[in-house]
Amino acid sequence: MLKSDTILSHRWAGFELKSPSAYATQSIDKVSDSGMKMLAEISGLNSTQLLLGSGLLDALVSAFSNEKQFVMLAEPVCHDLLEAVISTGGRYVDAGRNHLFQVDLAGWQSILNDSRASLAYLAQPEEPTGTLAPDDCIAMAQEANIPLLSDRRFGPPELPPAVVPGVIHLSLLHPATADQAALECLSGPVELIARVQQGMDEKSTPAWNSAIHNGMKASHLEFDRFQQQLHTALAAIDGVHVLRPQAHGIWVRIPGQLSQVIADRAQHPGIVGSSAWTWRDAVWLAPQSSMQGMSLLDSLKRAL
Repeated sequence: MLKSDTILSHRWAGFELKSPSAYATQSIDKVSDSGMKMLAEISGLNSTQLLLGSGLLDALVSAFSNEKQFVMLAEPVCHDLLEAVISTGGRYVDAGRNHLFQVDLAGWQSILNDSRASLAYLAQPEEPTGTLAPDDCIAMAQEANIPLLSDRRFGPPELPPAVVPGVIHLSLLHPATADQAALECLSGPVELIARVQQGMDEKSTPAWNSAIHNGMKASHLEFDRFQQQLHTALAAIDGVHVLRPQAHGIWVRIPGQLSQVIADRAQHPGIVGSSAWTWRDAVWLAPQSSMQGMSLLDSLKRAL
């Protein structure tokens, strides 16, 4: 199989980006028709089975998730998926893993049986452990007729894999030089790719883009003020570290929490599927709305 960096080093010009359009909190860049045709030809897939650009994770989650449904995932999971779910108005639920990061198949099946599940997510391989989920996870999702997103961005560069019924693959095409951005690629059955494409087209009107741009500009200014206030409020608390921003708030590392979670996992290897065994138990999400009076510090005291 050809590596994606080999492809782009030969024909990167075919992937010239058209003008970007805003989408939720991310930007999506559409790729030229010549680039799409070239990728289809090299990968052996039909162009209707492919989407190529940036910001595609937000687009996909928006197409399959809303406030009445949820995305199913197995811990641990990349932070940008959680951000995509929250920023597009959706919800998520953990199927769980054990301390060896093996998927809890019982939890996986139980959530698949819930009529509110709209999309299942697996990182293949998971980062940073390199763990691959068993094929049973894919088969169970197919049997339940729930689309599954197989996130291959953390694996070795490769062409989009063969189409599998009910499965959408998300991968990265890496350029040959550092001054060129990597492109995200969605590949899968025609009907699932068309559903994502439809959502992108509906949210690409000039008026919609202008409204999103203005809203994002005002939101960023407000969030910058919130981040400054958060640093000031937490400066006097020993051991607390402000981490990266997340939709609707900022992750904060709680003193001693991470080591305690690791110890609990080692002592109780049979317990999975609980919020007590997730990486989020080692951090605290400081919500932007909590910057009213002293409610932020009150919330932190409860977390401690």
